[in-house]
Amino acid sequence: MKKLRLPSSLTQALQQALPQALLQPRIAGGIVLAVVLVATLQKYLLGAEQMNNLLIFRTSAWHLLSNVNLYALSPADHADLFKYSPTFALCMLPFAALPLVWSAVAWNMLNGAVFVVGVYSASRLLYRTNTDGQHSTDWQHTTDWQRTFAVMLWICAVELLTSVQNFQSNALMAGLALCTIVAMERGKTVQAALYLALSLHIKIYGVAPIALMLFYPQKTRFALAFVGFVVLLTAAPLLTVTPENLIWQYQNWRVLLQSDHAASYGLSVMSVLLPLLPNVQAVSAVQVLSLLVQCAPFAALALRPRLNTLPVRLLCGASMLLWMVIFNHKAESPTFIIAVSGVALWYEIMRNISVESSTKDTDRNVCATERKFIIGRVRQTWLGNGLLWFVIIGTSLSVTDLFSESLRSGIFASVHLKVLPCIAVWLYLQVQLWQGIITPDFATGTQFER
Repeated sequence: MKKLRLPSSLTQALQQALPQALLQPRIAGGIVLAVVLVATLQKYLLGAEQMNNLLIFRTSAWHLLSNVNLYALSPADHADLFKYSPTFALCMLPFAALPLVWSAVAWNMLNGAVFVVGVYSASRLLYRTNTDGQHSTDWQHTTDWQRTFAVMLWICAVELLTSVQNFQSNALMAGLALCTIVAMERGKTVQAALYLALSLHIKIYGVAPIALMLFYPQKTRFALAFVGFVVLLTAAPLLTVTPENLIWQYQNWRVLLQSDHAASYGLSVMSVLLPLLPNVQAVSAVQVLSLLVQCAPFAALALRPRLNTLPVRLLCGASMLLWMVIFNHKAESPTFIIAVSGVALWYEIMRNISVESSTKDTDRNVCATERKFIIGRVRQTWLGNGLLWFVIIGTSLSVTDLFSESLRSGIFASVHLKVLPCIAVWLYLQVQLWQGIITPDFATGTQFER
């Protein structure tokens, strides 16, 4: 029987068209969301035991209404503990009211959609002066922001799948963090305050991007809006419970968080340094020290408006996304969608700078300082590409079935391969930021760009 062979011309045309098609925003976004939907339905068909996190979230809503301790074990309903705020439990009420399958689809699609919107917003921000705002209908003429959007999505695709397969809120957190960075950059301080307040009530470390407000004006307005939203969201469960009961739930939450801090080191820098850490206090010391290291370049750049350009601010945002995970003592595999989002943002910023440096090379008077941003003319693109592939293979693919179980649970686990690439990128980012601060020929830019 003869094998069916496509004409060589058709094969060549497909090979040329497919990469271009995958760089189209609608195609990339559609495929990613379709995969989220399929993965959700697959988990549902495997049984409720495959959806433990969703069961925890749904049950928390009924426990809140029933004045049951949200933070006590409930083996009749699910395994593990609820570790989120009472406000989060209230927000899960609509999902709890739905049948399980629709609840699963709605929850994961919400996570996927918010993440896609965050990536979309960040990609448009990177190239906001390079596009007329029109969507290209010809995939042979993909604009810069469209290519960036698709590339960022594909870099994060495996981690997004890991998060939704576990019915986690991490994709939602990553999307909100990206939207926060964009809102700050566009001068929408009230919107940024709302995103941060929502993130805080999902996971406490979600408030970390608040440090980026050092770069922006309207700090008083932002602070008032943020405090107002925090108060409103913290008190929101009063719609369903008494003040005494709500205070009791927050006290229970505090007790859980205190005990939870000593429970594990997560997939973090602390797990890598575990042989050197004598006790839990040492873990806290590492986290505090890392926060100082993380915010030091922020303070230095905020004091020097001449250095405070759009790429710098976005690199600081990427660094914060990485820090939120690699120094989180409870980080687990699904959490890394947040860190890899930071890697994707960092990589696209550096690629943007590299492209602009090469295309503007003939105009030395205008672009001399721009080309020296961070790593001077971006001569080390090979290192950036190498780090990206280290993240894709080491962080995203090393935990998949592409590698044998013995390899994953053996060598990869023993060397903490999941977290090492993200640590490497974060350290490289710190070098880039400080090199830019101390280099005389650093990029000149406006303090704030809307």
